[in-house]
Amino acid sequence: MRSLMLLCTSFMVMTIVVFLTSCNLQTDSMISPSKDIVASPIFTPSASPTTIPTVTIKMETPKSTPTEAQNKNQIELQQNDTGSSYTPTKVSQSTPSTSQNLDSWVGDYIFTEDIDSKDYTKFYEVFITKEKNDYSAKITTDDSGVGVYSSLQAKINGDRNHIDFILSGYSPYETNTSKPYNPGDHLLGFTKTDTGFSTHWGKIVPANDTNKVVGTYFKIRENSEGYVGHWYTSIPHTGGNSTTIKITELTKSSISFHLYITRTYSYDGVNIKLENNIAKFVDNNNDDETIGTIELSNNKLIVNIEKTNIPILHIGRTVFNYKVSEFKATHLSPNNAATEVDLGKGIEIDFDRRISPTLNPTAMITKANVPSGSEDGYVEMNVKIKGNKLIFLPDYDAMKLFHEVIESGQKYQLAIDEGYFRDDVGNINSGFLLEFTTK
Repeated sequence: MRSLMLLCTSFMVMTIVVFLTSCNLQTDSMISPSKDIVASPIFTPSASPTTIPTVTIKMETPKSTPTEAQNKNQIELQQNDTGSSYTPTKVSQSTPSTSQNLDSWVGDYIFTEDIDSKDYTKFYEVFITKEKNDYSAKITTDDSGVGVYSSLQAKINGDRNHIDFILSGYSPYETNTSKPYNPGDHLLGFTKTDTGFSTHWGKIVPANDTNKVVGTYFKIRENSEGYVGHWYTSIPHTGGNSTTIKITELTKSSISFHLYITRTYSYDGVNIKLENNIAKFVDNNNDDETIGTIELSNNKLIVNIEKTNIPILHIGRTVFNYKVSEFKATHLSPNNAATEVDLGKGIEIDFDRRISPTLNPTAMITKANVPSGSEDGYVEMNVKIKGNKLIFLPDYDAMKLFHEVIESGQKYQLAIDEGYFRDDVGNINSGFLLEFTTK
């Protein structure tokens, strides 16, 4: 059955007293945008953090006029591909990026860019986490209009007022359609302002020229309370194909859930014993035994696959940081159970918020009285997103190709599954069924 398918600074004279026995320091090419240059471990879900020695270089600001060398370095730090430059906020000599001064930055930051003269959006997400007093970021860019997707891991340099994101590498086990950045690249930075925070672009740049200057673009996505609901490793870009866990029921002693790991593994746990916020599950379906745990920890879920006979399922941890809410359609035209419906005028569904597809939007309506799985009674539909609305119109070319007709006086239904559309901050649509009778 065919169905609807559908993220430096000004260089000043510095006094450096550092004795390094095993590190090579390149002062011209590896200067971090922050005042204290700190090498810190990066946490990834599939491996334990690696301990890396911390090296701090203290810088002193001279009282004299900037020298020619300083001016040269300032020019080199300009964002040539954005047409703008910036000087990141000073980092206190006593506050490396592993201090609690970065706690206020932990969270999820989202920017949805309407592409000029195009009917689609480009999506950016910066997700900052803290693990064992170390801070890291996952940065996602999704340019669905041209099919370009990147998932990056970054370390963070900065303090409570300003942070910079430095590329560590590309996220493992996730699709990257291209890899235009290199480890050590300055991707972008955030600086707090009186009204919020501004963005300074680095190697990552917006599509529109008007957005390439320093300005306010990202907004903070607030997490909903509790563990019951949909959780993702990142924003649900691909709807039903995203790695996700849905907590359906939770008590002090048990948990029920649906776990789905992208195109690899699916498991429904019902009333699994919960002890000390950890539930252990054993899946013996189809002789492919999989053993793992689910941990409820500090407003996130951690799934740890301990053992599996499935070759393509990786052993290790997956961290679900991102809980989404669901939104419903606020207006339907025609209404549910309407009669005398002229399909030629189309079907409109208004969500009262701007939406984007998580899958390639295709659709069809089916006869309401035809058994599930039957090939009879389909009508292909074109799908268009216009602001808050989904608009469906008959696809007459496909109807002709598949010999489909719209029958008079026939009850049809249009089903939209949950998670096929998202709003600007990643919340997903609730699934629903619209039924109507043609004239």
